[in-house]
Amino acid sequence: EIRLQGSLSHNAFSGNEAVLVKVSLKNRSSEAIQFIAVELKESISFSANSHSSTRENVLAATELPGLAAGGTLEDASVQLKLPPSFANSSVRTSLLTIQPTVEVIAVTGCCVTDPALNLPVT
Repeated sequence: EIRLQGSLSHNAFSGNEAVLVKVSLKNRSSEAIQFIAVELKESISFSANSHSSTRENVLAATELPGLAAGGTLEDASVQLKLPPSFANSSVRTSLLTIQPTVEVIAVTGCCVTDPALNLPVT
């Protein structure tokens, strides 16, 4: 069993702001965690008539070091810096949806599905 938890310092941000992410992980499995990826992503979807498209951009990313089988990581903090062009948080209209999220993935390397969290930025 791998338990992954995460939280944001707050959930609304603007350009050039630092996003503080706290991560905790308990690795009760027999597989080591290779590393923990932390990414700020922006999903942009549009739909008009019968046409639609979705694109995902990584705005900022960092990694935490791996963790041995049976190991525990408590409240590790990482900081992601938003680009100056980050204009707003989520947007939802009849034609356009923009949803930023912070994704945390514990990368195992093999034999186990990588645990992942999506923390919404509103």
